[in-house]
Formats: sequence, C-alpha cells, structure tokens
Amino acid sequence: MNGKTRVKGNIELQCRFEMQERALEVIARELNENMIQSLCLAKLQLGSLEKSLGNREQKKIRETGRILYNVIQHLKTVIKQAVPEEIIKSGFIWGIAKELEQKEQLHGNKVILRIKGKAPEISASDELLIFCIVQEIINDNFSSTEQLDEIIISCTQRKIGIRISKISNDSKSIKVADGVTTKLKQLNGTLDLKSGRKNFSLQINIEL
Repeated sequence: MNGKTRVKGNIELQCRFEMQERALEVIARELNENMIQSLCLAKLQLGSLEKSLGNREQKKIRETGRILYNVIQHLKTVIKQAVPEEIIKSGFIWGIAKELEQKEQLHGNKVILRIKGKAPEISASDELLIFCIVQEIINDNFSSTEQLDEIIISCTQRKIGIRISKISNDSKSIKVADGVTTKLKQLNGTLDLKSGRKNFSLQINIEL
C-alpha cells in the first residue's frame, strides 16, 4: 500500500466516524423531541390498562401497539439515513437529499436541490468522501438564523460539479472548514468560493 492510498484510507475511516457521530446526534435530537412524546403517550395508555380490564382493553392495546410501531420505524429510518453503508449503496446524491430533508424537518426551511445529468459510477470511498464534504458544508452553514439556498449537482462521466449558493442579509459568507479541503484534496478536487454583497457561492469540481 503506497502513501497516497494509506492517506485516502485514513480519510475514509474519518468520514465513517464523523457520519456515525452525526447519526448519534440526529438520533438524540429525535428522541428529545418527537419520540419522547410518543413514548410517554404509550406509557400512559399501558398504565391505564392495569386499572381497566373491560371491553375496551383490546382497542387500547392495538392503539398502543401502533404508537410503538411508528416510533420504532421512525428510529430505524433515522439510523438508516445516517450510516455509511447506506450512502455507499444508494449514492452520495441520495445521501445529500436525505441530509437536506432532515434539516428541513428541523428548521422548517427548504434548500433547493437540483440534479443535472446522471451520477457516474465511482468507488465506495469516493461516494463517502463526496457526501462527507457536502454534509460538512451543510452542517456548518445551517442553523435557525442562517441556511443555504440551493445546491446544484452536475454530473458527466468525467466530472462532478457541486455548486452551493447562499443569500445572506448579514453578509456572512459560506463557511468552509479545514476538514472539507483535506477531503477534497484526496479527490483531486478544486474549490472556488465567490463572495458578493449578499450573494455567495461555492463551486466544487471533481475530475474523474
């Protein structure tokens, strides 16, 4: 194994660790918000069953079963969306779309995602790296007070282009962490950040 392959392998492991860490954050947030309420309701209904053994018992059991089933299914969905294996199986574009869906559910604001062309076949490690790069940019630029506006992914058999745009009333540019540039180097990609008065854009190009 040469030095470049070893470094890329280390970056891939780092991506997997970061994704698992974010998955735990998502699960914790979901448990703290929607799921706790559902579980409390299920607990109340089960408590009432101990005191009432009449004709309505079976109905309450069924209702409780449905509540618990929905909670479990939702938790499975949250976990599935965040694990590296699902990104490898479904592709980085699928992962980015799911990441934006989660942000919309959390903040109520929608980021437009446009896809041009068909995603080329790339290695599993490259799928993870590209997803981690965009995920990190999304997370660093998404809060209750600011967000991205549009992500355009353009694909050919020889190139992947990702354009991320943002309109900011307080003139805050798009944040790019050191981890993004480190991962992008492993893909031999380039990054071009353009800043206007209120319009900001980030262009990522990856030659295949």
